[in-house]
Amino acid sequence: MFLQKSIFLHPTLELSDQSSWYYIGEILNELGKRLRSKGYDGYNLLSANGVAAGQSVKHFHFHVIPRKKNDGINAWPNFETKPNNTSDFFEKVKF
Repeated sequence: MFLQKSIFLHPTLELSDQSSWYYIGEILNELGKRLRSKGYDGYNLLSANGVAAGQSVKHFHFHVIPRKKNDGINAWPNFETKPNNTSDFFEKVKF
């Protein structure tokens, strides 16, 4: 499997309003259709936001990882530590 370095779907898209997020949803819906038409079974999206999360460039973007059933890729990390108290987390980020 190969992963293309970059695909710029809309290099100047501003994410300051809800219509921009709607547009991103439309793009992702179309992306899913196109990947399925090329024989993929799904895809993962990765977005690293902030240095602690591994963000290497200072703009918002997604990495798209096309997937096939039983492709051997485990997209979810296996955390060996105890789970955090999610109640505390959600209380801190509550809107």
